Amino acid sequence: MLNFNKKESRVKLFLRKNGLYIALACCLVASGTAAWRYLGTGNISTVQESGTDSGIVTEKAPEYTQNWDETLPEGEEAGANKTDVPDEREETETQAQTEPETEEEVTEPASMVNNELNTPYQSFYMMPCGTEIINDYSNGEMVYSETMDDWRSHNGVDFKAEKGVSVKAINDGIVTNVYTDALWGNVVEIDHGGKLVAKYCGLGADVSVQKGTEVKMGDEIGVLGDIPCESKLGNHLHLEIRIDSKIVDPLAAMGKAEQ
Repeated sequence: MLNFNKKESRVKLFLRKNGLYIALACCLVASGTAAWRYLGTGNISTVQESGTDSGIVTEKAPEYTQNWDETLPEGEEAGANKTDVPDEREETETQAQTEPETEEEVTEPASMVNNELNTPYQSFYMMPCGTEIINDYSNGEMVYSETMDDWRSHNGVDFKAEKGVSVKAINDGIVTNVYTDALWGNVVEIDHGGKLVAKYCGLGADVSVQKGTEVKMGDEIGVLGDIPCESKLGNHLHLEIRIDSKIVDPLAAMGKAEQ
């Protein structure tokens, strides 16, 4: 009885001192065995029950491969680089650059060719409507307008004539504009060459020319009508001339300032 107790006490003492180490050793052995089985065979053990019998059956772990094509948006191929997709804006710009520009067909002459007979400040021009002048060019100075009852510069020369009298082109030229103005009545503008453009104001309703018409010196462009903003001066033609878009004295531009 005493001997048995002594043996039991030794066992307890041994376990008390070395129990921790024994437990660690068992864990290491179990871990090593599991790792060996997993790495060595590549299988996963599963327990299956069949009726009343139970056993350990090893099944091969399912192989799984990521299909990267599934992550791409619909319509794109695997491995496609977004930079390879053409930009619609770039394609449009490229087409615009490669397509030839079509020039509009010009059906009307743009300007009158300069020649020795339409040089400004030379006396190769004719008077448009008689020779009687009732109101001269004011050269930027303010003059009183009886019709408008105010002070303003007079940028042209007024030729007195009867209503319905023929108005002539002062030189060869090309009609650049025909329109009706609330102040100046019916107006015809003609490019006479040498950057000289004449503005005939106060024509009647039946103008003889239209935009693009080529005229010769002395051709009729219309007949005399009315000028609303200068009506108190009686019937007359108001003639303005610009050279290179600058308003000038019409008589001087036609070489007739001393006549």
